Amino acid sequence: MENIGTIIFSLREDKDLSLENLASGVLSKSQLSKVERGLSDISATKFLKLLDKLHITFSEFNLLYKDISTSPENIYLLKMTQALISGNLNQANLIESDVWKFHTENSSIYAKLNYIMIKAMRLQIEDKKLDRDSLAFLIDYLFKVSNWTRYELILYGNTMTSIPLESINLLTKEISYKTTLYKKINLSIIINLLFNTVILNLEAKNYTQVDYFIRTLSSNEFLDIQLGERFLKEYAKALYDYVRDPVKINEEKNLNLLNILKILDSDNLFIAYSKIFEDFKNETN
Repeated sequence: MENIGTIIFSLREDKDLSLENLASGVLSKSQLSKVERGLSDISATKFLKLLDKLHITFSEFNLLYKDISTSPENIYLLKMTQALISGNLNQANLIESDVWKFHTENSSIYAKLNYIMIKAMRLQIEDKKLDRDSLAFLIDYLFKVSNWTRYELILYGNTMTSIPLESINLLTKEISYKTTLYKKINLSIIINLLFNTVILNLEAKNYTQVDYFIRTLSSNEFLDIQLGERFLKEYAKALYDYVRDPVKINEEKNLNLLNILKILDSDNLFIAYSKIFEDFKNETN
């Protein structure tokens, strides 16, 4: 049941659904939270209703279950994501300890990289960064790999807070070349990485780089259904306009975009992206 709950959590977050939205009409919010954390079972009827609300078939869910069941790395990553979102440092420490044990028993480069990623995520809760040796190993790997798959994109995204901005700018600029083979299927992750790079450069007031990455964001073509990617492109522009010129009209641009998330009931994203705007707003006041 623990793996099933972890997958439900991952799918809910990926589709920007709150606990309340997914649970509504099926089970209580607290019961769904327990299911996601592996603390409670769920009946077959309620489980199928959740799949229906997630717009995923049982066959598709079963494929995910088989994949995650045979991949400890995926389980640890999903659990650490939960700990990071909730700011649960105790849970993060336990996960890191488990991954360290797995790393010491498996001498592969990926076991080491997975441990570095999990450690970076735990350090993010404490607002700290990776040690020099771990960081050097990580950056060397990211630069050396010619063709990035979903693995490298997720590795990079979960360790960005520990990587120096100069290296981030170089790596993000290389993404378009490193992901040529897999760009279409990983476009959503790539857009998120570009957006995060814009934010980091805005914080550093590195406007030349901000210009470059916003142009790169805008150069991508999105399908009508790719609302999240379209939002990030427009929000990056709106934030940049406000930081350069914090007048009322630019503030309203940001608030109008954030209001779209509220209308779509994307509560988690509304809170996260509102905080980004509020931080920039406080800086300019």
